[in-house]
Amino acid sequence: MRDQLKALVRLAEIDSLAKDIDDRLKGIPLELEERRAGVKRIEELVTRQKAGIAEAERLYTQQETDIASRNDQLGKSRSKSATARTMREAEAAERELETVRRTIKDGEGERDRLKERIEKSRAGMGEPEKALEEQKAELMNKLTVE
Repeated sequence: MRDQLKALVRLAEIDSLAKDIDDRLKGIPLELEERRAGVKRIEELVTRQKAGIAEAERLYTQQETDIASRNDQLGKSRSKSATARTMREAEAAERELETVRRTIKDGEGERDRLKERIEKSRAGMGEPEKALEEQKAELMNKLTVE
């Protein structure tokens, strides 16, 4: 009788251990899905940041082109100013020169702000990309271990 009771106690312990293992096994797919969702969110963040950087770079290139064309326009305006025959033509040419100079200065300011934004964005990309790689590695480890 005593042996039977010991066996029953041991059987209850094994049954409890098996239940714990079953509970953990049931939680694994949920944990993996949560990790996949976390990786997906980080990937989306990184993708949005990269798209923002690409757009800022496109605007920067466009600004560079605009500044170059305004510099060409400045040369033409200087040429007009030099060939002015009357005071009225000279004043109009001077106003045009001033306007072109102002637009160049504004364009350069915008270009500089874009460059700063691009540099800050690139610097800020390191952390999300590192987090993404870490999350992917953890997810792969979980998939291979379990």
